[in-house]
Amino acid sequence: MKQFSFQRFAQLLRLDIRLNRYLPAMLGIFLGYFFGFVGIYWKLVNPPDISLEVLEDVLAFSASRYCLVLTVFYVLVASSMMFTNLSTKDSRLKFFMLPASNLEKMASRFVVVLLFGVAWPLVAYFLADLLRVGVLAVLGVSSGFSFSAVGEMCRQGWQVFATYFSDGFQGNLSSLYSGLDIVFGLLIVWLCQVAGGLIFRRRAFVFTNVLLFFVLFTLSWVASSVDFVTVWLNCHADAFELFATVFLGLLTLFLLSLIPWLFCHKQVQ
Repeated sequence: MKQFSFQRFAQLLRLDIRLNRYLPAMLGIFLGYFFGFVGIYWKLVNPPDISLEVLEDVLAFSASRYCLVLTVFYVLVASSMMFTNLSTKDSRLKFFMLPASNLEKMASRFVVVLLFGVAWPLVAYFLADLLRVGVLAVLGVSSGFSFSAVGEMCRQGWQVFATYFSDGFQGNLSSLYSGLDIVFGLLIVWLCQVAGGLIFRRRAFVFTNVLLFFVLFTLSWVASSVDFVTVWLNCHADAFELFATVFLGLLTLFLLSLIPWLFCHKQVQ
């Protein structure tokens, strides 16, 4: 059997989508957006004594922040549930017996998470904001969409992120290290959710993030409490920045190699 066949992969992906029910999660994120937006914009029904234009700008800002928090939370939860079909021995056996290679099985799960955990929230946000405008219009309240505020927030975030690399390529190594640290840090958090979903059979999201919290708390305590570490950091700040970037990069590579190993090991347990 070939390691990867697009025909087998497409058949496996269709089977995965058909057999696993994603509608509750899709409906949940949509309702989360909708009721959150209605709650934020409800102030327009009985507005305070300020300019409506200023009030709408403030509400759009609040809606964009709410959208960001809810989306990040949903993506992390969806990632931790990527391999829930391996949570029981019976489901593992059925998945293992599918006529596809391990690479195709892993790829199908990643694509499903991209579709329902990343792409769908964008669609759900658009539909929820559209419905929110319609509901308020029925109540006689005119309000604009929050798309521009969300777009501006994304633009500003990308601008700050891109500045790290543009400054780094111009010779500011500290800025380059900071940009790489952000990339590796985000990847590590996401990969930890995926790995946690393979390690913990129940409540993977909760257990994974509790474990992450204690690890980060311990590292922070060591860095701030041990005199040797504090003195070394103060005297070798440049070396520490390089060390931190290399460490995060190696940790990212470790997690990328750990996940396939856990996946193959879990199938035969």
